[in-house]
Amino acid sequence: MPENGGGIALTFDDRHVGEWHALLPLLREFEARATFFVGGAAWLDAQQLGWLRELRDAGCEIGSHGHRHRGVQRHYGADPRAASRYVVEEVMPSMRTLRDGGFDPQSYAYPFGQRTAAFDRELFRQVPHLRATACRRRLLPAHRVRSIYHRPGSGARLHFALGIDDCQGNRLDGLAKVLRRAAGERSIALFYAHRPDACGGGYRVAPGLLRSLLEIARELRLRSLTVRELD
Repeated sequence: MPENGGGIALTFDDRHVGEWHALLPLLREFEARATFFVGGAAWLDAQQLGWLRELRDAGCEIGSHGHRHRGVQRHYGADPRAASRYVVEEVMPSMRTLRDGGFDPQSYAYPFGQRTAAFDRELFRQVPHLRATACRRRLLPAHRVRSIYHRPGSGARLHFALGIDDCQGNRLDGLAKVLRRAAGERSIALFYAHRPDACGGGYRVAPGLLRSLLEIARELRLRSLTVRELD
């Protein structure tokens, strides 16, 4: 798609590999890519690994979402002294499994979006890019959440994404404003979801919403990027 300097970065979490793979025709139609953060890669079967390789070969990124999906706060108390243990128990096994499967993970998405600066420092020893989730104050419009915009050339390696699952309550009109702001200031807008599913509800995102976002991005001439491409 032609570019105006701004962009969109779609990311997906957990292990909904079949549903992710089903997005391939949509991504190809819009010449778009996405980053898929795999949680529990050690439990993938051969078919799921094959689907992930097809996504990778289509230009998508395969990143890590942890070995057992343990949260920095929920399971480690956000204790700075536990940061190195978190890396050993949660990050390194996941990265190793993905590499053994033929992937080259260059980014990590925190389970539950939980992070601290101390944990960031330890994880940056293992991976170039980290993705967390944006904190949106009540009643603050989505397009005014400043942390979800990455400025090209900033060198930032910690990225925050806006949730677009049904449970997040972000409607298309508000998300369109996010993309228009990204186009206007030539920044990259980051989004995250979990399971693409037309049934909707909970941590699901309707493929129709993804199509609408990609249509708007194309109209605005926003480029499509993976997390590892954010500079």
